[in-house]
Amino acid sequence: MMLPEEFLGEHRWTEFYELEDDPQPVFESGKLSIIGYSGNEIKINTSESLLIGDGVLEIYELSGRLMQSIRIAAIHENEVATIATQEELANGIYLITLTTPQGRVTEKLLIAR
Repeated sequence: MMLPEEFLGEHRWTEFYELEDDPQPVFESGKLSIIGYSGNEIKINTSESLLIGDGVLEIYELSGRLMQSIRIAAIHENEVATIATQEELANGIYLITLTTPQGRVTEKLLIAR
């Protein structure tokens, strides 16, 4: 939208920009940090996940197969979570997901021995 001639010129506005009627909230994205893994056990730092309350920690193969799922109480009070699979993790890429009612955070884990 252009303004009338008296508003044009040096140091004056030349255009207006319309804002969205319903602006979308900005969500910060948290992260999970893999502390380490050994055999079938993975230790994860959840302190930077920006999630609170009870949640579910899951590990998936890259193909989408759920390998293990555990419930975690009071994520905001526990900085480290451990998830153990029934079998030793083979070389490959895995997805570790932490889900609460506030959202979901996913981290990739690469195992190469």
